Amino acid sequence: KDCRAVLKAAEGKPVDRSSQEETPMYLRLPVSQMEFVKKISLPPISVEEQADNVNVTADLLSSHQSDSNMLGMESLVIQTDPLKTMKSTAILASRRILCPNDPGNKAFNMHNYVMSLLIYDDAHYSSSESEDTAAFEDHPVKLRNLAMSALCNALALFSSEKLLLTTISSSQEWYTSVLIPKLVQDLSTAEDHPHDACFASRCLSTLAGANMEFAIKMKESGGRDAIEIAEQVGLREFAMLARDVECCHNILKCCS
Repeated sequence: KDCRAVLKAAEGKPVDRSSQEETPMYLRLPVSQMEFVKKISLPPISVEEQADNVNVTADLLSSHQSDSNMLGMESLVIQTDPLKTMKSTAILASRRILCPNDPGNKAFNMHNYVMSLLIYDDAHYSSSESEDTAAFEDHPVKLRNLAMSALCNALALFSSEKLLLTTISSSQEWYTSVLIPKLVQDLSTAEDHPHDACFASRCLSTLAGANMEFAIKMKESGGRDAIEIAEQVGLREFAMLARDVECCHNILKCCS
């Protein structure tokens, strides 16, 4: 209620604190659409300043400290989301994830780091029951989930900007032969890792929707079976997964 009162005051609307009426926690429109935000004049930010911000994230990811790596991945998820940062910054960070040869990756290759978390994920499928190792195993699982979220953001942004295929053209074979099968595998493990399956489903939908070659590889890698598994999990206990998987299902219908 206090937060809503502050926003109303910023809009110049009266605030009735005596009202006991229940109001939903969510806003009908994003804060960015409120009048006072539209009128704000922000100082210009140079390309160099935006690159510096992304470089701070890269420094955290390149650290030998595991907590710094986690902070770096959390920052990367935000920096690839145009709803949480400037679109130009999101494009800059996303390009570093999608394109291994991006000039910004010279000092630290963000593409290789993120993709290695997705591809080489032994901890993700480990079934150790030891309580002593549970905390250590939880860290890479969380780190990988954040990496999938950042990749999902990057793919969605570049797809919406019509930049995806030109950006990944030099690495298209790797995306087809390595990333697509791995994402299909993630989708098939929805029973144990439903959140990762959600991100995998979104990534697959974006890639397959952009290029028929990706869609065909998704089908050849067992996409239909993976979708069926994820659909069952989604319908039973995870509505968001069911919704995301439906998009994958519809795309595969087109390459039947």
